[in-house]
Amino acid sequence: MFKIVRDKVPMLFERHHGYAPEALLETYKRFGNTAIFKRDKLKEETEEFLTEVLEGHVNNAYEEASDVFEALICCLVEIDPRLEIEDVESKLLNSINVKREKYGRMSGDHIVKITEDEKRHYYNNLKGKVNDEF
Repeated sequence: MFKIVRDKVPMLFERHHGYAPEALLETYKRFGNTAIFKRDKLKEETEEFLTEVLEGHVNNAYEEASDVFEALICCLVEIDPRLEIEDVESKLLNSINVKREKYGRMSGDHIVKITEDEKRHYYNNLKGKVNDEF
């Protein structure tokens, strides 16, 4: 199974196994859709992160969270290829800060019931359409 790995993993693989891992053909990467690999990586890393959180493994959860963050950047590079990877990361962090400033943190302190109709109402009528939602 082909899957996305961090940049140094092929070198480590070769060091430990004595041979290089099989790489996806460049022609497929150029003409094929690598987005599916990026989506799969994000799903894999998110599942691993949630497992660590639910099992209460703090250090492992932080490590997996870093993988989720990298997988998010990988996906964003796919849809915003005009930017360098560092610029994508900066744009994501800026977006996090803007949203945090506007809506606060997602601390888990506030758990409320919101129906799908109420959510749709927000996205259809309010989000991005009014200056002061509050």
